[in-house]
Amino acid sequence: MKRHLHHVHLAGLLLAVIFLTGCFQYSQEISLNPDGTGKLKISYSVPKGKLLELNDPRFPTQAFEIRQIIRKNYTSDRVTLDTLWVDRRSDFVRVYAQFSFQSLNDLNQLPRFRNEEYAFSRRNRDASFEQAIHFSQKDWIEASTLYETGIKLAFRPELSRRVKLRFAVKMPFPIDSTNASYLLGKRTAVWRLRLSDLLARETVHLRAVCRKSGKNNSRKSIR
Repeated sequence: MKRHLHHVHLAGLLLAVIFLTGCFQYSQEISLNPDGTGKLKISYSVPKGKLLELNDPRFPTQAFEIRQIIRKNYTSDRVTLDTLWVDRRSDFVRVYAQFSFQSLNDLNQLPRFRNEEYAFSRRNRDASFEQAIHFSQKDWIEASTLYETGIKLAFRPELSRRVKLRFAVKMPFPIDSTNASYLLGKRTAVWRLRLSDLLARETVHLRAVCRKSGKNNSRKSIR
């Protein structure tokens, strides 16, 4: 039940973002060490002044509350906030934060990531990363009922393409296989998605496997 309600909450936020701003960008990058510890970097941008009334704890835009809300939703005893930067100088509010975690599994315990699942494993020379993002058409439809009828009737599913999401993982060794959109160098896999992709597939799996030796790496595509 908690996971389901979180899906509706996320869908409701993205629905509001589309109607109030027409665009939204979210970027997330994970850097992994061989022992499973690592860094999490997030950034997002929204037009200034248009989302303040939403007061959503996942993507705050008011500078005075950002630190407190991010600590509540993104940190724990095992996930600590290293850096927080807020830029309000342009027409957009841009937020950047970096965290340190002791295990990738620690992210599964955070309120912010209740609709996502993370896994990292080592076997001999190989290390594997997987992230599952759960988001369905049903969640989106149910969230739309939370808004006024006029807004609901005006909604067009194609607008979901305006919500852009970027996920990246930097592996501890050269990547041997992945289903990423593209690679940056030998160790970083990048996935570029739109909300429409999540609605169409309901669950999206991001995968990457690296090999310590780095020899004979063919950068295979996996699906």
